[in-house]
Amino acid sequence: MIAILDYGSGNIRSAQRAFEKTKHQVIVTSDYQEAVSADGLVVPGVGAFGSCMKALLKIDGDKIIKERQQEKKKTLGICVGMQILFESSDELLNGESIKGLGIFPGRVVRLEAPVIPHMGFNEVEVDETSKLFKGIEKERFYFVHSYAAKDPVVGANSYCDYGGGFLAAIESQTVSAVQFHPEKSGAAGLALIENWASLYIFLVLMVCNVGFAECIKGDCASGQGTDKNSYGDKYVGEFKNGKSHGQGTLAYVNGDTYIGEFKNGKSHGQGTYTISSGDKYIGEWKDGEQNGLGTATFANGDKYI
Repeated sequence: MIAILDYGSGNIRSAQRAFEKTKHQVIVTSDYQEAVSADGLVVPGVGAFGSCMKALLKIDGDKIIKERQQEKKKTLGICVGMQILFESSDELLNGESIKGLGIFPGRVVRLEAPVIPHMGFNEVEVDETSKLFKGIEKERFYFVHSYAAKDPVVGANSYCDYGGGFLAAIESQTVSAVQFHPEKSGAAGLALIENWASLYIFLVLMVCNVGFAECIKGDCASGQGTDKNSYGDKYVGEFKNGKSHGQGTLAYVNGDTYIGEFKNGKSHGQGTYTISSGDKYIGEWKDGEQNGLGTATFANGDKYI
């Protein structure tokens, strides 16, 4: 499930419609527990840095985002939703400097360009390690802003040039953000949203291999038996007749949706791994590792990517 955080800032309905095109369940919420427990959280933002921060604090949005970061759950900031992830901004609110969340170090500064705001479609210099821009590295995205962060952070840093370079997108292990509006960027923006949604699915798949396991039948430690895996209170997988870290068959579900299976191999090693989103086949690893050697094929609908 993807939750769009409603704290009174941003084009919520436009974002909702765009994220619903991923075929995942999407909710708009300001509820603390719903936002924390969602598989993926989207933090939109339109307007001034200080106004967004004050509105976010009213619903404990700062605590929501930081708790998700600690639990290694995926969060995506959009436009000012990206800026508030930094420590501070040059943009004042009634003459007052408002602190940001400090998820990323650094300060958001005013763009140095003859015409402000930066408005319209522009190219992005994509970081070679980027996963968000996979397959859309040469596309253009829609910007509307006067401030941006410039200093690189840990992770993938993609830049745009408007009166000088600024961070157009950042990607870390859990928290990512884009300065542009993917929901207003046409097919390229929808592809980026789909890429991000796929990333949080993979997180669920991999986390349950690290822990949250219960041997419910037989001797799982020796390789015989059934090993049930859960992520919080959510059932996400089961090893049948094999070790959770060794040989066997592992099936995954997200809620009631079947999303993947390892057959006769390790989730982090040899074997065949298939993934689907709902009824859509989106990938397979054959005889190799997810993050290493092997053969990986992916499709988006009927399109091979």
